[in-house]
Amino acid sequence: MSGPRLVIVSRTFWPVIDDSTFRLQSWLQKFEKLNVDVSLVTALWNYRWPLKCTFEEVPLFRIGPPPYAARSFKNYIKAVVDHLILHRTEYDAILFDQAAEECVASCQSKELVDKNKLFWFEHHEQVDGVLSLANVTQDACRSADRILVHGAAEERTLRSVGIMADKIERLGHVSLVHLPRTLGERSRARTILRECCGDLFVPTDGKVIIVPSELQHRASIDMFLQAIDPLLDRWPSLRVWFVGDGPERGRIYERIRDMDGARQIALPGCFDSVEEIFQLADVCVLTTPGEGLGYFAPLAWQNNIPCLLPMSSSSKERTPESARWGIYHPGNMPQLRELIAEALAKSTAATSHKLHAADNANEAVAWSLERWRTWGLSHESRSPRSNHSSSVIERTDPNSSWKKWRI
Repeated sequence: MSGPRLVIVSRTFWPVIDDSTFRLQSWLQKFEKLNVDVSLVTALWNYRWPLKCTFEEVPLFRIGPPPYAARSFKNYIKAVVDHLILHRTEYDAILFDQAAEECVASCQSKELVDKNKLFWFEHHEQVDGVLSLANVTQDACRSADRILVHGAAEERTLRSVGIMADKIERLGHVSLVHLPRTLGERSRARTILRECCGDLFVPTDGKVIIVPSELQHRASIDMFLQAIDPLLDRWPSLRVWFVGDGPERGRIYERIRDMDGARQIALPGCFDSVEEIFQLADVCVLTTPGEGLGYFAPLAWQNNIPCLLPMSSSSKERTPESARWGIYHPGNMPQLRELIAEALAKSTAATSHKLHAADNANEAVAWSLERWRTWGLSHESRSPRSNHSSSVIERTDPNSSWKKWRI
C-alpha cells in the first residue's frame, strides 16, 4: 500500500472472539477501503499460537508473556512498548483499542514522542447501571493526543472527569455487512449450520432467538431463561442459541439442563464468522447492559432483525428510533418476556435495510481519510516497511519457557 500507516494495539483479537473483536474487524475493512496500511499488535494468550501471521492480509503480531498476573502484566506492557519502539519507522500513528496501560506506557516513552497516539474509549456500565471509569483509563485519555468515542454518551462521561472537548472525536456507527435474508438464503444458512453443529438444527417451521453473550453475568442470563421458559413450552419448534463463551458457561449449562425446554437451547460456543447465524436469526437478545453494542446490535439493526437489549445510557443513544421499542429494563423479567413474544411476531425474512441517509453522511465524515490524517496518519518522509506482511508464520518453540503460558 502507498497510503498512511497505522498500528493498532488491542489486548484481545482473533482467535479470541467477542463483540470487540468483530467491531475491530469491521474497522480493518474500513481502513482497507481508505488505503490505510494497518498492522495489529495483540497479546499471545497461548504459547502454541504463532508469534507473527496475517489476518485477512493484515500483519498480526502477538506479544508475550500474556497479561495474567501483576508481574506478567508489567512484562507484557514493557514488551509491547519495546515492539513499538523497534518498529517505529514502520507506522505513522498508534491506535490503542481500549488498551489503557499500553497507551500510558507508550506516552511515557521518549522514543515514541513523535508518534501521534489515539485512544479508543468505550462506555462501560456495570450490571447495576453504575459507570465504571478506572483511573488508568482516565490517565490514558489525558495522555493520548486524540480520544475516539462512539457518540455523545461517551463524550459526556469524559468531560465529566475533566477531559478537554477538543481532544474527543466521535466515530459513530460503521455500516456492516449486508446479509441477504431471502427464503433461499435462509434455507442455505440452515443447512450450513446444521452440518456444522448438530445442536443448531432448526425445524422447517422453527424460529431462532440468538443471544450473543460473553457468559460472564449469570444474573442477567438467568432472567432471560426465566422469561423464555414458558415461550419454549408454547412453541416447541422455537430454538435459542447462546453465541459466545465465558467463565459462567458451566453454571449456565447446569441451569438450562434443569429446564423443561432444555433440548430447544444450545450453547455452540464462539464463531469467527456469524453471517449464517444472523441470516437465520429471527430475534437477537442482548442480556447485559453495554454488551454487544459494538457489533452484534448494529448488525441486527442494519439487517432488520428485531433486537432486544437492556436499558443503559449507551443503548438509549445508539439504538435507532425505529428499534427503541426493544429496550427493556434490566430487572424487569415480565417486560422482557412480552418483548420476546412481540419480536417473534414481528420477525420476517424481509430484506435488510441500509443506514439512514443521515447515518451514512456521518459515517462518511467520521471515516474520511482527510480526518484521519489530521490525527497523525501522514505518510511523508517515512522509511519503507519491513516485510512483515508476508504469509510466513513464525511459531513459538514448544520447548521454550513459554510452555507455562498454556491455557
